[in-house]
Amino acid sequence: MKIRDAQDGDFAAIARMAQRSDLFVGELSEAGFPSMLAWLYVEAPSKIRLQFVAEHEEEVVAHYGAASIEYKLYDETCVAGFASNLVIDPDHRAGMLFISLQSYLQREYQKKNFRFVYGLVTRANVLEPHLRTGWKKIGMVPVYAKPFDFPAVAASALRHPLSRALAFAPLKAAESLWRVRWSRRSRTVSVDEAARFEADADRFLAEFTASLEIGAVRSREILNWRFAGYSERGYRLFVARQDGHVAGYVVTRRMPLKHLDALVLVDIAFDPARTEVGEALLRHCDREAMRAGVDVSAAIMNSSSPFAPYLRRFGYLKTPESFTLVVHAPRGAPGPPFAEALFPHWHVTWFDHDYV
Repeated sequence: MKIRDAQDGDFAAIARMAQRSDLFVGELSEAGFPSMLAWLYVEAPSKIRLQFVAEHEEEVVAHYGAASIEYKLYDETCVAGFASNLVIDPDHRAGMLFISLQSYLQREYQKKNFRFVYGLVTRANVLEPHLRTGWKKIGMVPVYAKPFDFPAVAASALRHPLSRALAFAPLKAAESLWRVRWSRRSRTVSVDEAARFEADADRFLAEFTASLEIGAVRSREILNWRFAGYSERGYRLFVARQDGHVAGYVVTRRMPLKHLDALVLVDIAFDPARTEVGEALLRHCDREAMRAGVDVSAAIMNSSSPFAPYLRRFGYLKTPESFTLVVHAPRGAPGPPFAEALFPHWHVTWFDHDYV
C-alpha cells in the first residue's frame, strides 16, 4: 500500500470510489464530485493543498484531505485544516488503512504549518477511531430544526396510516397558525439576495470576525470561495442592511436531512446586540422556507453561542441529532490546550462542513 499526495488526475477515481461507498447526497454525483474536490482543496484562498490518496496495485483505494481555512484562535490568526472526504474503498476497510491515513494527515499538516486540524463527526463508529488516533473531543454541536410541514415532521412518529390520516387536519390547522406567526417583515432592516459579497461588506465582516473568540475567519475572499465558488451546491446569500450599511447575512441551501426536505441555514452572522437585524434575517429565512414548501428549516449552533437564543426564540427546537467537534493539534503546541474548556468559546455553523 502506498500513500501519496493527490493530483487532479486522481479526481475521477476518487469519485468512482465515493459512489461505491454511497457517499453521494443532494447534488453530488460521480460527474460532479471532481469539481467539488477542486473547489475544496485546490481553489481555497490559502492555496495550501493537503489532499492525498492510497494506492493498491496502482489503483486508488482511499482518499483523505483537509481544506485549509484561515482561523481565529483568540488573539492569533492561523491556518487550520477541516478534515474532510475520508473515503476508503469497501474492499479495503478491514485492515489498518484508516490508521495509515491518519498518520499521514497528522504528519503532513504539521509540515504545511497548519495550527491544527478539526472536524465534525456524526457517527460513533467514526468518532471512536479518531479518538484512538490522538484526536480530542471538544464538544457536541446540536442540530436545531423548525417545522413548517407538520404532517411530514410527525410522520416518523405516526407510523400507522390511520393515525396519520386522523392527525392530518389538526396538524395542518396548527401549521397555519404557526406560519402566520413568522410572516412579518422588518421595517428598519432590508434583506436582499446577492450573488456574492462585495466591498461594502468588508467593514462588517472585519468587525464580526474580531468579535469571535474561536472560529473561522469571515472575509470577503473566504466567503466568496465558500459560498460562490461552487455553484452546483446551490447556496443562496441574503445580506441585511440597516441605514444603508451591511449589518449581517445568512446563507441558505435546500437539501435533504434524513427523510425530510430542509432549508438549511449554512451560515449566519450579525451583531447579537442588534436584535432587529437578527430577527430580520431569521424572518427572511422563514419566508424562504414557506415559499419553497420545505418540511423544516435547520441549523447547527453551539448551545452557548449568543446566536442560539435567537434560534430558540424563533421556534427552532433542539433535535436528538448532533455533531461532535474534534481537534488534532501537534504535541507541544503553544496554548491554549485543545480541550472541552474551549468549546463555549467556539463559533461553529455548517460553514465548517464539507457536505453542507
